[in-house]
Amino acid sequence: MSRGLFITGTDIGVGKTLITSALLQALGAAGYTTLAMKPVATGCWQTSDGLRSEDAENLISAMNQDASYREVNPVALETTAEPIISAMQNQIDLTTDELAAQAISLSGRADWLLIEGPGGIQTPITGKDTAADLALAIGFPVLLIVGLCNGCLSHTALSVESLKQKGLRIAGWIGNEHDGAMTELDPTVHTLEKKIPADCLAIIRWQPRLDPQKLARQLHPAAEKISR
Repeated sequence: MSRGLFITGTDIGVGKTLITSALLQALGAAGYTTLAMKPVATGCWQTSDGLRSEDAENLISAMNQDASYREVNPVALETTAEPIISAMQNQIDLTTDELAAQAISLSGRADWLLIEGPGGIQTPITGKDTAADLALAIGFPVLLIVGLCNGCLSHTALSVESLKQKGLRIAGWIGNEHDGAMTELDPTVHTLEKKIPADCLAIIRWQPRLDPQKLARQLHPAAEKISR
């Protein structure tokens, strides 16, 4: 039976794509077949084959099963903005049910499907639905990427509360010191461990140039834990 995770963050720019790609490689190294999906991507560029997202391309490179670009990234939007705004500006009608159906269909083709959700868990997708509603419609547990920065305790608390309100299960969380400006890291992580009702799977310390292969090796224990 295939398994999956809906990967969301406490904010934009917290390393969701990098961590999702590393997890795909770690799961692949553990012997699992893997696929990825980025349901909605903004800031895409025009190519001879249509709009393309750098994030989606990175996910495709990290997974080990074949899928078309459209299957991985069904909605590619050129405008760099929140999905709901970019979709309106491009006159595209997003529907959560359709995106969820595409994800569920894709999940049957690999041991693991990792879905990188847009923005944070409360990012609007349609006039009434958020990333949380999409996660709920798909039915996967959530992996929360916590951007370790000053102010992350508030961002994390709001994200956890939103997940609880929707009845979404947190499969675990990964902390990423993504901007190098974090102060008092250890006590912050200790506080997060008490506040998040799930296991901490990894803490990624800030590096000026993070090696994706090295990160994949670092996340091998996380891949093993979520696979139990």
